[in-house]
Amino acid sequence: MHAYKTTSPRLAENEKVCVCVVDPYSTGAHVSAEAYYRGFKVLAVWTDECGELESHIPHEVAAIDDLYFAQIRYPSAEISTLAALGKAISDAATAADAKFEHIIAGGESGVKVTENLSEP
Repeated sequence: MHAYKTTSPRLAENEKVCVCVVDPYSTGAHVSAEAYYRGFKVLAVWTDECGELESHIPHEVAAIDDLYFAQIRYPSAEISTLAALGKAISDAATAADAKFEHIIAGGESGVKVTENLSEP
């Protein structure tokens, strides 16, 4: 198995910032790993559109034990609207002593949710 390698610098100022990656499978998993190694707190949102792609995580990324400080399912019994999802992400970030500032689509299935949550 290959170990994940990066040349990205870890910056202390990133440790108070939450990056949310929606459906972080395949290349999106690498995006999550890069954010993690740069010092960001990374949160994953898994949408129902992701389906079986959720298992498509490269081995070197799957080996990072604490890659995500939280993972949220959307929709779920507790989170059924985009407003509720936005609040859940912000609340999770606050609980991790961070501020939710960035959202990235990790895969095609996460584009709609990312687009809707990124609008002011």
